[in-house]
Amino acid sequence: MVFSICLAILGLLFIYLEFFLPGWVLGTGGGVLIIFSIGLFLGQTTALMPVFIFLGILAILAVYTCNLALKRRVKLKKDEDLN
Repeated sequence: MVFSICLAILGLLFIYLEFFLPGWVLGTGGGVLIIFSIGLFLGQTTALMPVFIFLGILAILAVYTCNLALKRRVKLKKDEDLN
């Protein structure tokens, strides 16, 4: 279960970095890592409630990660325009 959580965190990190690095590889890799972590989590537990909690937390963290990256990117863009 710890490994699936680590994969999800790594996937979220890749998605965050996708906003600042050119290309689409990190975003795709992050999505694939998150999907693998969900599959691994499903394979490790038999109850449905932890799966729904894991999916809910992942959804919230993915939205938060995208919002954080967008705000950071806008701030960096404003700083570049001032110089």
